[in-house]
Amino acid sequence: MFSSLRISFIASVAFTTFTTTFAAPTIAPAIELDNRDVSAACGGLPNAVSDYVNFTLTALYKNIPNDNITGIPLVVGQAGAISGEELKVFSTFASYPFLDLFQLHLAKGGITATGNGTGETTATSRTVVAGSEPHFVVTTPEEPPAEDVYCALVSTSANGSPNSQFPRLAIRPDSDSFSLCPDGSQVNVFYKPSESQEGCEPVDLLMISL
Repeated sequence: MFSSLRISFIASVAFTTFTTTFAAPTIAPAIELDNRDVSAACGGLPNAVSDYVNFTLTALYKNIPNDNITGIPLVVGQAGAISGEELKVFSTFASYPFLDLFQLHLAKGGITATGNGTGETTATSRTVVAGSEPHFVVTTPEEPPAEDVYCALVSTSANGSPNSQFPRLAIRPDSDSFSLCPDGSQVNVFYKPSESQEGCEPVDLLMISL
């Protein structure tokens, strides 16, 4: 059942499409941990940062083989609207092959998603609830994102695996509770999905510099 979710999605083809639109994923630049701005979301961890500019996300499977060291490309996908507000979520590029909002920026523990850099369309993160999809609200003009929710965990090991060279996205400061789960026609990121949520697969969310 989860074979389609696994998104080999002709992994090489889709990943090539995604990365050649911008630049191929590169090793994240070193972060000055001694001079970092750490929000409450990071829980005081010595390898955490709450500010990180211009990145995209990929999902790396924990329990099944991956096709490369960075995993599956993610984008900001659609999630309907509530009370006139357009909602967005993290979706696999294979299930939502659009790049409207592809640049992510982490500041003070909140994430802002932008598109072509003009600022005309911006989505800002909101507080995350266990059992649901981390979501964004499209705002015009831009409203600040909810703070103290997200942080980046940076590996400080000199002998880590290749994918440990990329920061991992975390929530207060839990990076181990993300999963990819089917939701309608899309495959979306969930935080601590419930046991009743079918077809989920645990992942790490890697932050890839653009």
